[in-house]
Amino acid sequence: MALVKCSECSNDISTDAKKCPQCGANNKEYKSIIGGIFKLFFFLILVVYLATFLGERKKKAEKAEQEKIAIENVQAPPLSETEIKKILKPFRKSVDKIEGVAWYEMPYYHQMYKSRIQPYIGESNGSFWLRLKIVYHADNWLFIQGFKFVGDGNIRELSMHGRRIERDNSSTIWEWVDVKADSEEINLLRLIGTSKNAEIRYIGRTYYKDRKITTNEKKAIKFTVESYLKLVRQF
Repeated sequence: MALVKCSECSNDISTDAKKCPQCGANNKEYKSIIGGIFKLFFFLILVVYLATFLGERKKKAEKAEQEKIAIENVQAPPLSETEIKKILKPFRKSVDKIEGVAWYEMPYYHQMYKSRIQPYIGESNGSFWLRLKIVYHADNWLFIQGFKFVGDGNIRELSMHGRRIERDNSSTIWEWVDVKADSEEINLLRLIGTSKNAEIRYIGRTYYKDRKITTNEKKAIKFTVESYLKLVRQF
């Protein structure tokens, strides 16, 4: 309760009084308990409505997201043996009988003794995966630390985290990496394969070496990646 001045006689009156006890004038500051309760009730209804509305909206969004995920996760029927053979027919096949793995590479790469970007397909018990081999062949060591690529102005870098560069030499120098390609590397290969102009930079310990990726190399990369995506029903 608070005291206010009556607007007519200036007598002190309570805000709880509807009229001034001195002159009978209406109290402009009168606070109706019923009015307060009504306002509180209206506020509570508004809060409940908003909570319900937002809750339903969230449920609908979650349901839509779950339906989207379910649709994306629906597996297409497996390829028939005939379809698989047709996809792999252009590739040169080699078999590791001890490990039970078949390897498929484009004939373009067979016995190639030069620098190259070489994706190839592995298969075991009907499961397929893609590997990426990047080779540097030269007369001098670079002691490669990583690789950078550019395709039609788009620059990408191959992550070497946890990956090892292999090295060997006879009359010439060999440095290479051979890794299982993840989605990032597959996108990188697709960029290279579809670019009009593509280059690779071999980043060495002190120096680097740039090489233009040839048209035939890009065709082999593009065909290998697209064939792999067909095998796993993503193309």
